[in-house]
Amino acid sequence: MVYFLREAQPLHAFGIERPNVADAALLMRRNAYRPLLVRRMDRRSDYFRAAAAIANAGGVIHLTRPLDFKTMPEVITTLARHWAELALTCAC
Repeated sequence: MVYFLREAQPLHAFGIERPNVADAALLMRRNAYRPLLVRRMDRRSDYFRAAAAIANAGGVIHLTRPLDFKTMPEVITTLARHWAELALTCAC
């Protein structure tokens, strides 16, 4: 599972959400390691397909949280709840 961090703002409330497959693939592409290399090697379509496959497998999540260390316990609780819902275990 890949979590993309996003700052909580008026348009994005604190929490966890799964973007649609197309948005998830774009998120993955935008956060590619060495994006210039992907473009120069003309591998954008291959990268997009791989990103879509990862997203389609249920592995892309938006974690929206305040940029404040005081809220870290709430963020961890939210993640633990999310993992429990997915039947994953957490050693938190």
